[in-house]
Order: sequence, then structure tokens, then C-alpha cells
Amino acid sequence: MPERETVALVLAGGGARGAYEVGALSVLLPALERRGQRPRLVVGTSAGALNAAFAAATADQPAAEAVAEGERIWRDLHYGEVLRGLGSLSELGRGLAYLGGVLGLPVSATSLLDPAPLAATVRRLIPFDRLAANAGADLVQAAVVTTAAATSRSVVFHTQRPAPPRDTKRGIDYVHAQLASEHVRASAAVPALFPAVRLEHPARARGWYFDGGTRLNTPLKPALALLRAPDTAVLGRLVNGGRDAVHGELLSYLFFAPEFAAELLRLGRRDAERWLDQTHDDGPWRIGSLPPAA
Repeated sequence: MPERETVALVLAGGGARGAYEVGALSVLLPALERRGQRPRLVVGTSAGALNAAFAAATADQPAAEAVAEGERIWRDLHYGEVLRGLGSLSELGRGLAYLGGVLGLPVSATSLLDPAPLAATVRRLIPFDRLAANAGADLVQAAVVTTAAATSRSVVFHTQRPAPPRDTKRGIDYVHAQLASEHVRASAAVPALFPAVRLEHPARARGWYFDGGTRLNTPLKPALALLRAPDTAVLGRLVNGGRDAVHGELLSYLFFAPEFAAELLRLGRRDAERWLDQTHDDGPWRIGSLPPAA
């Protein structure tokens, strides 16, 4: 990056809870802009990868406009834009095969859910041509974190040149790429729930990838009462969402519903406003070097 100060935005995974991140950003990014700054490096994992790609693609817009559009996207997002309905014939067959594999029968399924609609949704909502243009103009550099199925190492696909060196201690590789829908979907391919995504570009990193959050959910180093929709109700029973907090947390990854997103957006805004209202010895933004690897 050029020598002027770099502000980095690091976004963790969380499935449908990515709406919370955008709620927080709706407060934090305009506050940062009022200080004359914008994130010049955005890194995300899983749902954070979608938000990071969107942030990079809108880096040329005023912060308030960009986050307002991000909030609208999450508020209008429906289950069917991410996953096939559980009542479809293909999804029923997939679910039965997955259950059979769990029971030890000679059948198998690569995942419990079919995110076939997600590819078109990501391409529609994130203008990857603008992301490439913003990166080329050095307005922002972006990265998404995946896990390589062949090696189980974290692989960070990024727009920045030159690539950082391989991190042997933490098991992180860096690959320069023109980020596209498939890189973001690979970062969000939660094992067992979603199938892995095969990447063809760049050629030297060709292979199968899945959710970067399995190894690196918060990528600092690379710098059911709301809706009774049939699909989410069935998912709630499948993961026993009402049993305890852990099972409810699993369901929240898949709760793509406007009511849920609206509440998360509100919570994100509230927590960000509370953070900015507090006094911090080193200011509201974390600066300085990361601690060394253990």
C-alpha cells in the first residue's frame, strides 16, 4: 500500500448475522469519513466476505450512501435468494441422502443445503467490475479468506500487489486474484451445510475451497420468534434451535429473513453508537501492530 495511513476493515463470518456488521458500519463508516478517512483495505471471511466485497465495490461512493444500500440489501434479502427451498424435490433428495449418510447407509450428499440461488444473488448485489476499478485506482484493496480443501490451509484471495509472504506459522497462503462471485461464495461455503466451491482462477490456485471461518473466522492477521417461514421453521427443528444457545446460534447463520436482518441492523447501529460515545485511551479505532503468533 502507499505510504499514507491505511485504515483496515476486518469483517468476521456469521451467515445471516452479517446484517449486524452492516448495522454497525452504518454508524462507523460515516464517523470515519468525517475524520477524512475511509478503509483502504477490507478483509472478510464467510458472510464478512460478502460485506467486504460490497464495501470495496462501493468505496467510490459517500459512506452514507454505500451503507444505506448495504442495509437495504440485507433488509430485503430472503431465504430463497440464498438457498433452495427445503420442500423442493432436489432439496428433499439431498436431505434424505445426507440423513442416510449420517445413519451409515451407502448413500452420501456433499451438503445438507443447496445454495444454488446464491451465485446469481451475489452477482446481482455486488458490482465486481466496480470492485476491480476501485482496486485498480487504489481507492481500496480487498481480500476474502477461504480454506483449501486439499491442504486445510487458509488461502486469502486478494487484489493487492505484491502478495504478502506465506505465513508458515499460522498456515496462511496469499493469492493475488481478480475477485469474483465464486471467491466470495467459496469463503461462505460452511462445511456440511453448503457444498465446497471449485475455483478455476487464478490457475495456480485451482481447486476446491470452503468457508474461511473454519480456520480464520476473524481475519485480523490478513488485515426463532421473528418469522415463521416454512423453511426456517424446518431448519429450526433440524438443528434443534430451541434447545439451547448453541443450537440457536447455529440456526441464526441460516435465518435469512427481513425481520431478523432488520433487528440485527438495529443492534449493530446501537452497539456502534455506544462504542463511539465511550472514551478510549487510544481513540475509537485500534491501531498499531498485531501481537506475535503464539
